[in-house]
Amino acid sequence: MHNLITLTNYQTRIAQFKQLPPEAYRKPAEELVRHLLFANEAPLTQRVTGDTDCAHQFAAQGYVIRKAVRFASSTSQKESSNIPAAT
Repeated sequence: MHNLITLTNYQTRIAQFKQLPPEAYRKPAEELVRHLLFANEAPLTQRVTGDTDCAHQFAAQGYVIRKAVRFASSTSQKESSNIPAAT
């Protein structure tokens, strides 16, 4: 997946740099989208189910993750306020 993202990025940049028509980078982009959407993969034959304990643990971790994101966001805002404006 990461290799395909990188390849699509480079092919798009090269096509734009050479001022090629959009068709030059449309094919790599469409391939990436098909890959992201799991196109041409084996279809699921049964309903996907999971353990309710797992769901509860995951939901509980979500609170911890949101709290960490809020902390990181507030920290970065404090740090960016200390950066002098460019003149």
